[in-house]
Amino acid sequence: MIAYLPSAVDMGTSSYAFGYESGVAVEVDVNGYNYDKGEYADVAAENLKEEIIDSYGTIDSIYDTAITKDENRETSTFDGVILREDYMGNAQAVYYFGLAKEIDKDKRILVRIEIEADRTNKLTNQIIEELEKYYEIDINFNQEEVNKYAEVYNANPPTTRKTSVLGLTFEIPRRYDIDYKTSSIVNNTYVFGPDGDSTTPGQVLMVVASDIGNVKITKEYLKMAIEEMYDTDIVKITEADIEFNGGEIMKISMGTDLIVIDGYVLTKENKLILVATMSILDKVSDEQMAMIHQVIQTLTIE
Repeated sequence: MIAYLPSAVDMGTSSYAFGYESGVAVEVDVNGYNYDKGEYADVAAENLKEEIIDSYGTIDSIYDTAITKDENRETSTFDGVILREDYMGNAQAVYYFGLAKEIDKDKRILVRIEIEADRTNKLTNQIIEELEKYYEIDINFNQEEVNKYAEVYNANPPTTRKTSVLGLTFEIPRRYDIDYKTSSIVNNTYVFGPDGDSTTPGQVLMVVASDIGNVKITKEYLKMAIEEMYDTDIVKITEADIEFNGGEIMKISMGTDLIVIDGYVLTKENKLILVATMSILDKVSDEQMAMIHQVIQTLTIE
């Protein structure tokens, strides 16, 4: 099978192909693992749509259409608009279109088309028309409308964004990202800081989580777990000063003469979670504690 692409990257003989030109990116996957033999096209299309919406850098899903399917569930399409963060931290509007199609009993294709509304030029419409003709699809891209979503967002951007780690989803300051140098994925520990840098005291967020199974958690059990985790000479455990609907919660403060760590240990469903921040030589600021409270109050289990 020959895949039509706007400008192909030479990948030799392959079941996968990618091309990009004039703001239009196209991926074509033939008999790929995302579309198993015997699977209905609408199921494969739904999985592809989720992959696009959850792709790296996505800030928000503006809209997505329902999956269309033919009578035999052998052809399915969808489209929508997402906002992605660009390298300057601004929102970029991206229109996407997906196609899942069973050509015959031994050949299935997935086509993923993305159009960056701020990267188009005079060739873009021609490429869209050729894609529509070759794949027999209708791409409903309106540059002015799609760009408007990004303009509205950038005019008044939110101060927080959602992130997901360790099976948890919560809101963090918009500029914060994972610091992979200080995080330890093996130890279920993620550290965040502005632009992924957690080395500045007073601008650090730590999230640690572990599964505890179906153990019934009481405050006494939670206190005991904290004392087993940390040196009792440096950790102070008190009643929490915030509301939490998930389970038990205790406030902790750990410190030496140099480093102060304040936060909370809590339970939600079958997880034991630490959410904390760190300062040096001084008490943790109100702004830092407000960040921690926000994480806890928006925390959900995936």
